[in-house]
Amino acid sequence: MFQKTLFKTLAMAAVALGLAAPQSSEAAIAVDLALVLAVDVSGSVDATEFALQRDGYVQAFQNAAVQQKIQDGALGQIAVTYVYWSGATEQQQTVPWTLINDAASANTFAGAIAAATRPFSGLTGVGAAINFSANLINTASIGGEAINATREIIDVSGDGTNNSGPAAAGARDAFLAGATDGNRAINGIAIESQSVFNWYVANVQGGPNSFTLFASDFVTFASAINDKLLREIDPEEVVEPGTLSVLGLGLVGLGLMARRRRLAA
Repeated sequence: MFQKTLFKTLAMAAVALGLAAPQSSEAAIAVDLALVLAVDVSGSVDATEFALQRDGYVQAFQNAAVQQKIQDGALGQIAVTYVYWSGATEQQQTVPWTLINDAASANTFAGAIAAATRPFSGLTGVGAAINFSANLINTASIGGEAINATREIIDVSGDGTNNSGPAAAGARDAFLAGATDGNRAINGIAIESQSVFNWYVANVQGGPNSFTLFASDFVTFASAINDKLLREIDPEEVVEPGTLSVLGLGLVGLGLMARRRRLAA
């Protein structure tokens, strides 16, 4: 705890010094995390499932524990954007990059998610969704100022494997290749199917502290979002693969738990 508090103090001092220096056209917004939430709205996701998925994210950003965890970071703020995706050419940045550093900004982001309409209902282009999300991170800015993130994460949720556009594994590897000191990761939430879960672990998940959650249905998907966000906001919250306790309402756990069981068989 002392080390974390000291790190936060030093980081805030560094930011203060930067603000005191003459500003240039290259000024950037420093954040603990740049996070793309890439949400599956392919044809296999019906209207009820879509609402459960959307409302899960809304409730998570309204949650006091999530809001406090953001403020407890070294810099006390993160940048988040929300994407809907379906087939190879169907991706939309539904909520733009938003700076979250208190309850009000988190609630505003939640409200923007709630107000957005569903744009697609087509095939399942996971690789294209990763490529689209990677470009958002590479060009991230708010109000014309670039975002400078300590960590960069793409979070992909879905209930199916890739059947449209480029391969997911190749898109994942290309994104991770652009990391600075291992600061990039892709996490996943696989919904309903154990085979989809296994596919996400093999083709989507990657990078330091990366994980995949499995939700047995869209109801349990909604219950998993708080845990997922807490782990992404604070890497100290990330439990090593195979050690995460089973969450309530049918959530099975981290992606590599299944791999551990197979090795033990």
